[in-house]
Amino acid sequence: MNYEELVCQAEAVPLFGDDLLDTFVGSRQQHHLQCCRWVKEGKLIRLKRGLYTLPETRRKVALPRLWLANALYSPSYVSLEYVLSLHDLIPERVDVVTSVTTRKTKKYTTRLGTYDYHHLERGRFFGFEEIREDEKFSALVALPEKALLDWIYFRHDWEPSEAYLKENLRLQNWDQLRKSKIKSLAVRFDSKKIKTAADILLSLL
Repeated sequence: MNYEELVCQAEAVPLFGDDLLDTFVGSRQQHHLQCCRWVKEGKLIRLKRGLYTLPETRRKVALPRLWLANALYSPSYVSLEYVLSLHDLIPERVDVVTSVTTRKTKKYTTRLGTYDYHHLERGRFFGFEEIREDEKFSALVALPEKALLDWIYFRHDWEPSEAYLKENLRLQNWDQLRKSKIKSLAVRFDSKKIKTAADILLSLL
């Protein structure tokens, strides 16, 4: 396997691993050793063990950030601070792509950014929609109301008060939040903490 042969096969796909590498002559161990060398030389980008992409200049397809968040660790949907920032519900720009997953908590730090995943029980894995980033790629992303409830759910220092939301989260643009959606999501969440939080939010909208 030489580099130009790999580029010829991989340039049309966003990510690749053993399925593509196995089409070349040699063992998996040889392929992985060669890939490690190319990663060090900047010719490949390693996203996690056994999963790679070509540098942008050698790729013919996009690698959308939200789609990549789903693809790196599945099942998952983008939520929490990243989605709150996307909707301008908090003033900070969030660079780490935050997601929830039914699998164990995980974090990937790559040349393409940091992807942080928080474990959420399967019964609470809902409240997201499919967002199309371009004509080829789509991603599962939390509704803004669910991203907010997810954020509260994971806060260990949560205090049931308006002041907490304004001082700790610095929540803004409240008018974007839908009362009916907060109500229905909170009921389905089946959590005393979230029910209390929803009551506070509803009193402020």
